[in-house]
Amino acid sequence: MADMSAITKYKNLGQFYPHVLSKEPNVRLECFISLEHYLTDVNNSIECEDFEGFIKGLLKWIEGSNYRISSNGIRILELFTERLNSYEFEHYLDNVVSVTTDRLGDGKDQVRDAASHLLLKLMRKYTPQRIWDLIQPLAFENKQFRIKEETQRLLIRTLNEYVDIPMMNIV
Repeated sequence: MADMSAITKYKNLGQFYPHVLSKEPNVRLECFISLEHYLTDVNNSIECEDFEGFIKGLLKWIEGSNYRISSNGIRILELFTERLNSYEFEHYLDNVVSVTTDRLGDGKDQVRDAASHLLLKLMRKYTPQRIWDLIQPLAFENKQFRIKEETQRLLIRTLNEYVDIPMMNIV
């Protein structure tokens, strides 16, 4: 269980910055607990001097080989999508979708599920068409079979969620 004194020691998002940029897995894992707690409190500010660097640091988490850090990075980006409006997050959207789509090919179910969940959340924030325009060039012709397979599952989930007419009426 996380030490509550460690969780409450952060007063602003900028204090997490050096920990997000750290390459040490233990630092990233410890930072995640506090950062997740910080971002779930809507009263906490999400202002940061180098917000772009912060997001790039989180993208490095997602790209890493440690599945826990990767899924934690996806979770933090998911919290940012909830806290930022679509205009504020738009600047990072291409990179986030690109890195997240790549994680659809991960060997761990936990990471693939987290990536799929984040992409669906982005579809709710923007539009499914906007997100699929970014996913499509990266996924369907990818060399990794798992990325293709998970993209097809994501497409089915998207259709189930966003298509108003039953598929049986089309035939």
